[in-house]
Amino acid sequence: DTEPYTTRKSNPSPKKDVGLYAMNYGGAYVSSVAIYSSYAQCMNAIVEADRFSGPSVVVAYFPIVAEKDSSHVSTTLATLKETKLAVDSGMWPLYRWNPSK
Repeated sequence: DTEPYTTRKSNPSPKKDVGLYAMNYGGAYVSSVAIYSSYAQCMNAIVEADRFSGPSVVVAYFPIVAEKDSSHVSTTLATLKETKLAVDSGMWPLYRWNPSK
C-alpha cells in the first residue's frame, strides 16, 4: 500500500504487520522504526539486530513524497510531516522486541 497517510479519506482496517508475524516465531529480534521519526531508535535497532545471535527483522517506514515542484526543501518537509503523521496517528507503531531480554 503506497497511499500516503495524508491523503487517506478514512481510517482503514489495520494492515498485516510483518513484525507481529516475526514475534510469533518466538526466536527473532524484531523492530519497527521510522527513518525520519527517531534516528536514535533506528540506529539502536540496527545495532541490536546485528548483535542478536539469531534471525533479525527490522521493518522501516520511509515515505516517498512525489515532487510537485522542483523545490528540494518542500519535498523534504513533506516527507518529515508524512512520517510524523504516520507515527503520531498510530498507523506506524515504533517498537523493538528482543526475545533474549
